Formats: sequence, structure tokens, C-alpha cells
Amino acid sequence: MSLRVPASWDLVGTYGHWRAGQLLLASERQPRMSITWQRRGTAPDLRRTLRAAGRRLAREQGCSQSTGEQQLAGDGLIACHPSPQGEVHIGIRALSGGTAVVWRQLRPGPAAELESIASACSAVGDADPARWAFHGLDVALPAWWRLEGIVHVAGLVRAVWFHRRGGRGRVDQALVMRRLACAARITNGHGVAGWLRAQLGRDETLTIERDDTATGGTLMACARGPGATWWRRLRRLHEDRHIVAWIDEADDRLTVQEWQGRGDPMGCLRPRPSSQGNPLPSGRTCA
Repeated sequence: MSLRVPASWDLVGTYGHWRAGQLLLASERQPRMSITWQRRGTAPDLRRTLRAAGRRLAREQGCSQSTGEQQLAGDGLIACHPSPQGEVHIGIRALSGGTAVVWRQLRPGPAAELESIASACSAVGDADPARWAFHGLDVALPAWWRLEGIVHVAGLVRAVWFHRRGGRGRVDQALVMRRLACAARITNGHGVAGWLRAQLGRDETLTIERDDTATGGTLMACARGPGATWWRRLRRLHEDRHIVAWIDEADDRLTVQEWQGRGDPMGCLRPRPSSQGNPLPSGRTCA
């Protein structure tokens, strides 16, 4: 899902996964908007979902019942709920792939504010490649990769994707992306390779395939460990994690890409300098 938000707004909370989740946007330490989504097998009932969101708004923010519904971006609805502090608006749209998205103002504001953000929102279908850009990570993945979870704390962003062939069946590939602050302090003069070796499990070994981090390039390595199950260990099979790591000198950030699964390993996902982030007219990046 791609969003366009004002330049002064920040993404402060990311919850859930590709099936259902929530984003929280804030400005100057004040909550501004909540965005929730849910993927359904059938077309969502917009009016029913909008009224359910209105009841939640009344419970949490003390707003009155809606004064009416209007069209939003041609394929959605927007409702206004009066409150003692001013008018609070809720909008809903049905995007591609059966995705229902609800925008809810967390403080009174003009309807045009919500309409501009909701109208510019877009989503990709289940079988389409997608670009994921949030909290400094910027990853373009082929079809059928699903975001399963995000952890965002001070100094660390960690995201996990699972791949299911055709969108069904068992997971056959997994991808983990980590972005860490204070790269120079983390490596502590030992380089990226030295830091990776310190992160290995007790029975893992690391093979460095290429290391160009000293000149601003990437490191490619393979961490090999024992089989994940007793049957694989009995057959002396191993589990390989293919690792790509690089340092963004300008931001002092270390990014680590880990892939594990069947088939050929995933190539380096480091974005080109010209495609860092997704600059919007407002100056913010998409989430």
C-alpha cells in the first residue's frame, strides 16, 4: 500500500501483516491519523465497515453519530462525526485484491486532509510484484511475497517476508531485512564480516563470498548450520542462510539481508542511489 502524506507527518507505528494491520501517523508528537486494512476474499461492505468504525470512534474519542456519508475518490465513502473539539472524519475505500482500507482522524481536522491522503492511496494485487518502503528500508520483491511482521524500535528496523508459490501452500522461502543505526559503532573496527561472525549460532559457520564494504560495496556470505529437524540432521543435511550486507555511509546505517529457502538464492536488494526512498510531492516517503 502506497501513501502520500504531508511533509511534517511521520510513520510512528506499524502493526499486523499483509492480511490485516494498522499504521499510525503523527506530527509534532501529536497523533494525526490511523490507517487500517484488511484483505478479504470477497468485496467488502463499505457502509457496514464505515459504521462499525464510527461506533469505535464514538467509544474512543467521544464523537457523536455521523451527520451523513459522501463519496470518496469515486469508489469509497467518507463520514463526518461531530465532537466537542471539532469534526472528525472517517473514510473507507475498496482497493485492488479485495483490500478494505479505513482512514480515521485521531484529532479534529478538515475533510480535505483525509480526502487527499485516501484518494492518492493505491495497493497492488496478490499476483503482482510490490515495492516496500518504510522506516528506511526500501525493497522491491516479486509476486507472492507476503509481509508477515515488522519490528521498529530505536536504532533497529526488522521486517520478515514469506513466499508461498502461487500464494498457497507451505512457505518455501523466507526473507529477513534488518537496518541498524550507528553502523560504525556496531562494527567497532572489525568490519561487517567480523560483526556477522559474532552473530552466528553455536554450530554455524560463515563463508565470505565477496566483501567490498571497505569501498562502499556489499558483502555476500553464506551461514551454514545443522538441519532444522532431527531427520535432516540424521541425513547430515544443512541449513544455509544467504546473507548480503552493506553500510550506507551517509546515514551510518547497516542493512543486513538474509534469505533462506528452496531454489536459487535471492540477489542483492540494495536500492540504487537514484531510487533511495520514494520521494513524494510533500517530501515524505511512502509507507
